Amino acid sequence: MGFRFPWWVPAALAAFGVRVAAAFSLRPWHDEYFTAWASSLPWGEMVAALGWDSGPPLPYVLAKLLSLAGIPPLWAARGVSVVSGTAAVIFVGLAARGAFGKTQGALASWLLAFHPLAVLWSAEGRAYGLLGLWVAATLWVCSLPSPDRRRWLWLALFLTAGVYTHALGLAWLLVVFLYGVVRREKPAICAAGAALAAFLPWVPVTAQQPPEAVAWMVWSLAELPSWTRWLGAWRLLPPMAGWGLTLEAPTPPAALQLGAAFLTVSVLVWARGWPWFLAGLPAAGLTAGGLLGVPVYYPGRGEAIVLPAFALLVVSGLETFRRQVAGWLLVAFGAAGSVWAVGYLRASPPRPEERVATFLRGAPAGVLVTTGWWWLGMRYHLPPSWAVRHVPAAALVHPGWFAPGREPVSEAEVASVFESLSRAEREGREAALLVTPGLAEARALQHQAQALGWRRVLVVPGGELWAPGRKNP
Repeated sequence: MGFRFPWWVPAALAAFGVRVAAAFSLRPWHDEYFTAWASSLPWGEMVAALGWDSGPPLPYVLAKLLSLAGIPPLWAARGVSVVSGTAAVIFVGLAARGAFGKTQGALASWLLAFHPLAVLWSAEGRAYGLLGLWVAATLWVCSLPSPDRRRWLWLALFLTAGVYTHALGLAWLLVVFLYGVVRREKPAICAAGAALAAFLPWVPVTAQQPPEAVAWMVWSLAELPSWTRWLGAWRLLPPMAGWGLTLEAPTPPAALQLGAAFLTVSVLVWARGWPWFLAGLPAAGLTAGGLLGVPVYYPGRGEAIVLPAFALLVVSGLETFRRQVAGWLLVAFGAAGSVWAVGYLRASPPRPEERVATFLRGAPAGVLVTTGWWWLGMRYHLPPSWAVRHVPAAALVHPGWFAPGREPVSEAEVASVFESLSRAEREGREAALLVTPGLAEARALQHQAQALGWRRVLVVPGGELWAPGRKNP
């Protein structure tokens, strides 16, 4: 007999292709700027930065290790996400095949391969694609025969990787622990305990993170329509959904959303078995947390601990050909949504920080002073010949988030900033000021700039660029 590719190869290749296309289409954005910045720091400084700004270190460690081989940190992080998202497709297929059958295994792989949420996570240099991999891998372990005594070792390894990838990994660890208790699965209980013990060294770093670092989730949820908060994590699980409310992806027409939702509910009527627990519990928990205003969930992100189990849940009751046709229709919805999303990303215009950087790069070197959220993006897009300062300077210990008024700005700091800008002019370099209208420090800087004869040379959403009136940057 000749060589035959494993059954999961077609879905994995399709998943890899659409994820690579999305990664090359997505413009870098704020959280990715933080990934690039943190991953470029020395090891000790990176740990300190994560204590102020973000979660567990594994995504940044992997990006940093790849960057040591010459890959730019952001593309290293995106590469980790692409590979992780592709591997998750394989693990979900293996789990469904072991639990429910060959056809269900293929269906689960294709569902995750083309689900727009999974594709978007795998395109960006953040933690969600990697977290989805560990969730999918634990599902595979849970589908293995109970007599396999190595199960708990693999489960402990994957759960540990999950808690070191994102704070939501702790929520998934709790779900797996409760799954072990309910089903009297001792390996699951032991693995969850071992993973929690392995996470203890990172707890002091997590404990020092200020509440402002995650307060944005509460503010953002408050701005969403109330019906989205009640649906919570369930809202984005159908393969056509209103992604545009919270993600950088287009919102499909209402008819397509309703069609995908109706088909999803119809398929779930046939669903059975343990995936109900592993998908339903985290979905309910995230939804309840959002309703209560607890900063644990933001739509389009927390679903990373739900979607792999949801794929298993969808296929769990598809035993007959008629039911399997419904499953393949869901795959078709997902494929259409992913192609739609990739096209949207490819056609997206430059972001405001890119427009400012393009304007400034006309000069070979200079000094730029930023306020608000601008520092990370400008540091990423401007060459090293440009010095990028921030007001207030104390906020640079946590450049990933900004809380107005947390670090007050003194008159002495404003004077120091303009002294550095004047020095740059005397040395033949360019000087510019990027302010966020409405901030107290922005008003102080604008007032001083106007007094010196500076003028506004560029306006972008959320920012104004000021430069000396005698010449443009």
